[in-house]
Amino acid sequence: MAFLTDSECKKIIFNIGRELNLPPKLISTRLLDDFDKDAMREGLLEISILKRFVEVWRDMGMPDQVLK
Repeated sequence: MAFLTDSECKKIIFNIGRELNLPPKLISTRLLDDFDKDAMREGLLEISILKRFVEVWRDMGMPDQVLK
C-alpha cells in the first residue's frame, strides 16, 4: 500500500479535472468528502476508480455530496 502526500493527491485531482474539463476545486469540495480524501492518501482509492467516479458525478449534473 502506497501512501500519498497531500501534494500528490492535489496533482491527481488537478490532472483528472484537466482531463475532464472540470475545476479541481469543485471535485475536491463538492464531490470528495473527508473519508474519500483519507482513502486516497492511504492508497485505497485507485486513480482509475476516482476518475470514473468523477465522470459519473459530472454526468449526473455535479450534485453536492450527500451526507452518508
